[in-house]
Amino acid sequence: SECSKHIRFGTFDEANPYAALAPSQWLDDDEVCWVYYRQLSGGRAVAHLDSGELDVAMLGSTPYATAVARGAALTAVAVLHNKGTAQALVVRCALHGPQDLR
Repeated sequence: SECSKHIRFGTFDEANPYAALAPSQWLDDDEVCWVYYRQLSGGRAVAHLDSGELDVAMLGSTPYATAVARGAALTAVAVLHNKGTAQALVVRCALHGPQDLR
């Protein structure tokens, strides 16, 4: 099938994006295609989210807390894996699902 939407996902080597996305039901739409971009750091992922280059990213707690403290419009929507609760799935505030993407 053809993709009507592309979701740009920032990930890093250790994380497993499918673990967070499968239970979220974001994978249930056959017309949505996920495009993965390896991020070198959480800070870079935040910059790409903030600029609109990414729609979703995996972040550790430190880059997320730093970004929110500096006023970034991000929302943590899931804890990806329990490693001292260090990681979260983060999206721009206006996103609640793939239907909210441009």
